[in-house]
Amino acid sequence: MIYLLLITMVSIFTVGCNKHVHGDNDTIKTIHVTEGGGIDDGSFNASAWVGITDFFNERGINHGFGYITSNSLDAMESTLMLATDLNTDIVTAAGFNFANVMEKVSLNNPNQKYLLIDGNMKFRENVKVVLFAEEQAGFLVGYLAALKSQEMSVENPVFGFIGGVPGSVVTRFEMGYIQGIKNVLPDAELVSHYTDSWIDPSNAKIVVTNWLQTYPSLFTVFSAAGMTGNGSIAQIKEARLDGRNVWAIGVDSDQFESGFISSTENIMLTSALKSVNIAIYQTLTDLENGVFTPGITIFDLNNNGVDYSRSHEAVNSSKYIINRMDFVIDNIKNGSIKVLSTRVETEEAGFIKHNTRAAD
Repeated sequence: MIYLLLITMVSIFTVGCNKHVHGDNDTIKTIHVTEGGGIDDGSFNASAWVGITDFFNERGINHGFGYITSNSLDAMESTLMLATDLNTDIVTAAGFNFANVMEKVSLNNPNQKYLLIDGNMKFRENVKVVLFAEEQAGFLVGYLAALKSQEMSVENPVFGFIGGVPGSVVTRFEMGYIQGIKNVLPDAELVSHYTDSWIDPSNAKIVVTNWLQTYPSLFTVFSAAGMTGNGSIAQIKEARLDGRNVWAIGVDSDQFESGFISSTENIMLTSALKSVNIAIYQTLTDLENGVFTPGITIFDLNNNGVDYSRSHEAVNSSKYIINRMDFVIDNIKNGSIKVLSTRVETEEAGFIKHNTRAAD
């Protein structure tokens, strides 16, 4: 009966949302709230959902969890309130755009526990906030991309970045990417574009098409744009089939499997990884054991919170690249390399010129 009740509640109160809920009385219950990309975006939200399903699957439980997708920014508050009304042990929300509504909803519901991924907010006794050092992950994939261009003797390589909705998280990815490239190739040319959407792959596809026409030596495109990044991947696949030496770089999850254009050729050079799944899994495990830690928890290289993927043979078969990457990781961990996280800092350090964001 609880399963049917939860489905009915979601159906009745949903405004601009997609939903899918399991439920029962004999386990921890959680409801996960996502932005428009949903759990099938192949990157950020997919990683979050893996953390939840791993927790329940490892315990042999197929109930007590679910998700709701907010299809617009305007619907976020009503979606979060709906999730709260389901009376689960914890409500998890993924995305910095939830921060403001989370402050409001959590204040009005002090007995409900919440987990907010990526969005910073005022301290609440009932809210755990998880932030990541995206600039470190961005640095790693940028550094790797530049090393690979050197290894392949590419002349005057151009490196692209596509962001989704502007915000501090995406900026950290971009700034790290720039710094990683510039540490290897100080004079490298970079282009960037923000789509202002997590769910507009056609926009990214058009931009990459234009870049390929404008820059014959476009070498990588790093997309930190949720489902929008699928448009970058699609266009790079077409370009590779036409003989272009261009690569995609994924985000959040290891997107290697999405890069195949044949049984042997894959255009996904690497991905900037965030352990969103681990953050959620650990939070649920703690709650299962009666522990809930409010406030901010930061995941970075020192606690395996960020990394780069080594799935592609173009990376893992190169001792030169792996050794250089290990050296850089060690130096970021010990503080010898400080990766800047804001646009202002990156400009002041001379990595980018003022107002270069919209190189569309």
